[in-house]
Formats: sequence, structure tokens, C-alpha cells
Amino acid sequence: MEVVDLSCDLGESYGNFKVGKDEEVIPFIASASVGCGFHGGDPSIMRSTVELAKAHGVRVGAHPGFPDLLGFGRRYMTVSSSDITNYVLYQVGAFSAMCRASGMEMQHVKPHGALNDMAAEDRRMAMAIVDGVALYDPTLVLYTTWNSEVRHVAMEKGIPLALEVYADRGIEDNGIEIPGHNLSILGGSVEAAIHRVVMALTSGKLQTKSGRLIDWMANSVCFHGDSADTMSFARGLRAGIEEAGIVVRAPADWAATAAD
Repeated sequence: MEVVDLSCDLGESYGNFKVGKDEEVIPFIASASVGCGFHGGDPSIMRSTVELAKAHGVRVGAHPGFPDLLGFGRRYMTVSSSDITNYVLYQVGAFSAMCRASGMEMQHVKPHGALNDMAAEDRRMAMAIVDGVALYDPTLVLYTTWNSEVRHVAMEKGIPLALEVYADRGIEDNGIEIPGHNLSILGGSVEAAIHRVVMALTSGKLQTKSGRLIDWMANSVCFHGDSADTMSFARGLRAGIEEAGIVVRAPADWAATAAD
């Protein structure tokens, strides 16, 4: 039985600013990566998002990013290794408190935005992120991609992994993510983008911006909560994955599913 996670980045509203449609997305997903206040989210949003996930049986994880509310964490920053490690520790620790208050167990950590994209190619930054996770709790699942430096470092340190494919992001021929939501490089429509992802899950090949098919290993599908097409991806991905005969479950439930 093939099992795949379906996750979305949620809880990224803050103050009077609303981002995404968390209440509408949550029934379709298995895992939620929740903003921790640096790029999006605030204490009240963090806690309410955890409680929303709990009500729907959705697993949760911390989504730490650069301290960049104005740029939504998507601007590249030059930061020391110790600062990156401490950014991760600070945000994961804050999120853990919200989980504890809500009676939820934190499943994972997923770096956000520019922090994630830079670390995919920069071993120094990858090591700093992994160090933060390992210092807090080395049993937490770390979300990354199969070709990322983060994966290589996490494997060396024995950190469990979920390997992602992005439904609403394109990649270059070298397998590096292209920031931003642009359907024209995903086949031209949400339906084409979903087909692209299902093909990656079933064939191990992912189409790049140029149309090439490259090797891609994934056991988790991600889409973002802040795009205009979020609900189309939520509905279409869940249906498309299940129609392909794949079971949607969060990483924390994979072992139990395999035993069924």
C-alpha cells in the first residue's frame, strides 16, 4: 500500500492581516506546517491553528523562517550559522508551547521560504537548520526535498525525513525550486499541475520548467495556503492522489498504515 502525506503551509495570518483560507483547506490535508511569527503567524494565530488542526485530526509542525514579516520570509538574507540555528530553536520552541497547551504532539519542522530555498543549495545553512532541529528534538520529522543539502545533512545526523514535491511551484532542470506561484510553468492550469505531481508520485519523474523529466523521490505533497488557487489545489490533490490508489496519511501515521 503506497502512502503519501498531503500538507499545506497554514497559520500565516498575523494581527489584522488575513492570509489564506485555513478553515477551508484543513479538511483536505494530513499535515499542516504552521507559521511561527517570523515570516507570518502570531501567538494567537499559532494556537488557534493548532486547535483547528486538532479538531480535524490533522498533524502539525513548525514552519520557521527568516525574521521578515514585510517580505513574508521570501527575501534572501545573509545570516550567520548560529543565528539560523537559534531562529529555528526559538520558533520551534514557541510552537511547541502552543501544541502543549492544546494537547497536540508536534510532528515535524519545515523551513519556510527563502530560508528553505537557500539551504537547499548551501550546506552551511543546511547544517545550521538541522542543528536547530537536533538540539530541540532529533525525533521530529524534517521536511525537505530529496536533492536538498538539508536532506544530506539530516541523514548524516539521523533525523527522520519527509521528502516533498511542490504542487504549486516549478523547478529548474537542476531540481531547484522556483519561488512564486506561476501556473504557466506547471502545465498552464491547476489540473495540469496536479497531474504533474501524481505522475511524480507514480513514476518517480518530475517535469521541470523546460519540460524535461528528471528523477524525483517524494512521499509528501505540499501546496501553499496563500495563493488564489489554494482551494482548487486542496480539492484536486486529495482526489487525484486517492484516484491513483495512494493513501493520504501524515508521516506520524505511516507506520500504523503500513501495519493495516
